[in-house]
Amino acid sequence: MSEKGSIEVKKSAVRYLSLKWQTFGWASIVLVGIFAAFLYFANEYSHRQFELKLNQIFQKNGHQLDGLIENSADQLIELANTVSRNSLLGAAVSANEHGALVRLTGDLSWTLLIQAGVDTISVYDSKRQLLANEGGLGVSQLAQKVLEEESAQWHIQCALSCYVEAGAPILAGGELVGALLLTEPLSNVMLRFQRISNVDTALFLSNAKDIAFEEPAQPWQKNLIASTRPEITRAIIRQAALQFDYAELKDPNRLVETGEHTYEMRRWPVAGNDVLLIRDVSEEVLLASNTREDGFQLGLLLMLLAECAMLLLLWGPLNRLKSSARLVPLLAEGFDDSDFSRNTVEKSNSSRLFDDESDLLRVTAFKLQHKMSSLNTELSLRENLLEDRGRELEQQRDLLDQLLNSVGAVIVILNAAGEIELLNRAGLQLSGRASAELVGQPFVTLLEEGTGRANIMKRLLDLADGSLTDYEHDGAILSQNGNRANLAWRHAVLYEFDSERRQILSIAVDISARVKSASESAWIANHDSTTGLYNRRRFEEDVASSCALASRTKSPVAVMVVDIVSYGPTLGAFGSERALDLLSRVTHILEATARSSDCLGKLSDGRFAVLLRPIDQHEAEQIIERYAKRLRALYLQGNELCQSRIGLAYRTTESGEDAFLLEKAESALLMAQKANFAFYVAP
Repeated sequence: MSEKGSIEVKKSAVRYLSLKWQTFGWASIVLVGIFAAFLYFANEYSHRQFELKLNQIFQKNGHQLDGLIENSADQLIELANTVSRNSLLGAAVSANEHGALVRLTGDLSWTLLIQAGVDTISVYDSKRQLLANEGGLGVSQLAQKVLEEESAQWHIQCALSCYVEAGAPILAGGELVGALLLTEPLSNVMLRFQRISNVDTALFLSNAKDIAFEEPAQPWQKNLIASTRPEITRAIIRQAALQFDYAELKDPNRLVETGEHTYEMRRWPVAGNDVLLIRDVSEEVLLASNTREDGFQLGLLLMLLAECAMLLLLWGPLNRLKSSARLVPLLAEGFDDSDFSRNTVEKSNSSRLFDDESDLLRVTAFKLQHKMSSLNTELSLRENLLEDRGRELEQQRDLLDQLLNSVGAVIVILNAAGEIELLNRAGLQLSGRASAELVGQPFVTLLEEGTGRANIMKRLLDLADGSLTDYEHDGAILSQNGNRANLAWRHAVLYEFDSERRQILSIAVDISARVKSASESAWIANHDSTTGLYNRRRFEEDVASSCALASRTKSPVAVMVVDIVSYGPTLGAFGSERALDLLSRVTHILEATARSSDCLGKLSDGRFAVLLRPIDQHEAEQIIERYAKRLRALYLQGNELCQSRIGLAYRTTESGEDAFLLEKAESALLMAQKANFAFYVAP
């Protein structure tokens, strides 16, 4: 038998499963897996969306409840501020007239209960002693906070029940004489929340006994002190106690089924205790169940359609590929060009109009036979070229290392991700670290914290992807031994011409001396050299920014200008040294009298200014009395008292005179000087 005949016998003896059926089988398995994964992820997605929706609604309801509590507290604070400004109340507290306080609180308690739901009213003196108590809770820690900060405060106090408690300071003659506290039951807020959101609530205390259920159960170790619609919520809580621990109610998707309804129960923290939010989610649960069922049916239908479409698409091309595959082994058996071409022609289907990928397979196999030997020769030549190129690169690298280490500037080479690949000797000396510690680390690890690291890394990545051509910035290096150097950095892109790889070249020079000089100049430009207070220019900037903020927040501010009349006579009679001492003592008085939120400035010799923020008109007039009183107590030569004049301008929420507020205060000072008043408040 000839060699050609033996090959034909071998070829005819080959038995295998058709490729189209293998492809169809494996593809079907993949489709089934995709279908199962689709159902799984669709179900998980639907479940997560359901949980996300419930959590969003829960967060919205919780913040709504907090908002109602804060709104109630704001109303109480407003009432407390209004009542505390009652002149009869301030006089009675200042004189410690117990009988008058009892009558006043009795009258106010009934009025506030009817108009605003206020449950209790308490009055304290400046030493936190309880003077009058109409239905109150006894001594409260809030009174101490109100007296210490001299401002209205509020908190939630829980004992046998929970209250929203608010207080305001009581002032008389510009001095703090006591505090007024008002309370409202937290249950009132819960009822308003139920009417607004249609969500029931139950308030638990964490430091009391168990819940008392009517039927045997393992209750939570909490005390239920208030709930909305108790005829419904208690049954739901009883059922939840049988299903969940109390700690589990902090997690989402805690559902309780009672009859035909499904309720979600979750804890919302309020003042160290918990409010249980109970919402009917029956419709959401039914909708989620229907969505999962519809998804399963749709996925099954799509899988069947995909199976049919795949079988139709694979049938024709794989039949042609099968006929082409019979020719490839002939090439491996060593057929010459004429035999391969003859078999190719014999196996071709002359009735086909267009060629496809199977024809490309025949031509490619024929060409590969002629190219393998030439490829081997070409690979040998390229290997020799690469060895020569490698030696040249090593020489260039050694030269580059010498150049980098000989210059005085800091030079860093970064990769496209902004990570350090090379740092020269000057950079290592400044950082105080070894090269092994820095290579592979982000560039910003070299820089001191607080220098905008995130923005610098973003701009470096923009350099790497071609969005920028270069980038400059300032950044300090803090070495491990504590030395700090301010550097000016410039970054540029490095290209490798034989590849698309990019690197970043970073060069820095030391600018520490320039930075130190600029910092000292900035302080001198903003402060008065004799008193250390802001100068007029900087003070005017603070007035402008405070007025702009007040315009947005609707909070009032005021500017007070103080003129030390005794400065001129002191300077003329005793000289500049005594005049400077007077300015120093006045500065000390102003700093001691100012609140933490106030801003002080020196406008000129003998003239100061105070920015009061935030403050209302009533409080501003009392504060100006305090400044005038303390300045009058300053003695000069012998028994001579310091003479001063004060002018104050007040910016209300409706005024539009932001740019002229300081000039308005100086005009008020002029009026005080002309009328020989201690102070004058501009209308």
